[in-house]
Amino acid sequence: MSERDQLEAEIAATREHLAETVDALGDKLDVKSRAQDAVDEADKGRIAVLAGAAVAAVVGVVLLRRG
Repeated sequence: MSERDQLEAEIAATREHLAETVDALGDKLDVKSRAQDAVDEADKGRIAVLAGAAVAAVVGVVLLRRG
C-alpha cells in the first residue's frame, strides 16, 4: 500500500468517526425525541405494574374460590 493510499484510508476512517460523533451529538440535542423516549419508557413501566396487579387479582380470586 502506497503512502498516498494509506493517507486516503486514514482520512476516510477519520471522516467516518467524525460522522458518527456528529450523529451522536445530534441525537443528544434532539430534545423532542429524548422526551418521547422517556414517555415511552414510563408507559412500559405503567403497563408492567398494571399487568402485575391484574395477575395478583386473578390469583386472589382463584385462592378465594378454592377456600
